[in-house]
Amino acid sequence: MLILAVIFGVFSAITGYWIAHWLDGSISGSMTTVLGVLFLSVYFFAPKNGLISVLYRDKQQQIEVHLLTFLLHLNNHKEEKERHVNHLNEHINWHKVKAKSVVSLASRNNMITIDNNIISLTNKGRVFTEKAIDYIMTNDNSKIESMKKDFFLFRG
Repeated sequence: MLILAVIFGVFSAITGYWIAHWLDGSISGSMTTVLGVLFLSVYFFAPKNGLISVLYRDKQQQIEVHLLTFLLHLNNHKEEKERHVNHLNEHINWHKVKAKSVVSLASRNNMITIDNNIISLTNKGRVFTEKAIDYIMTNDNSKIESMKKDFFLFRG
């Protein structure tokens, strides 16, 4: 951290000096401005803790929570009327766009099949849902390790 602070300080001092010289402006103000731009760049674009990375992870986790909710709903209902595509709007209280995107995501990941607008879990979807239920019921962290490779949700 100290080495990075020195590198950023030297870079902002040299760059700020030359910008001030070119603009015929305040040297200290120019150096501070360059350092502020570096700070904002790191704040927005840091790979793990940058604002853009955090917002991306939050969005991915939200999508996967919706997918998990959908799979758990399918696992709980065996009757056909409860598994109809249009029933998602009523039962899970999702808008048509969200329901369609979640169904599409589950279908792309081979977790469901759709036959005559009736949604059914595939073997992959059933196994994953059973693992998720097992984790939710026991809250055992060792159970989550096998799921990490399948789902972004558990990668933090």
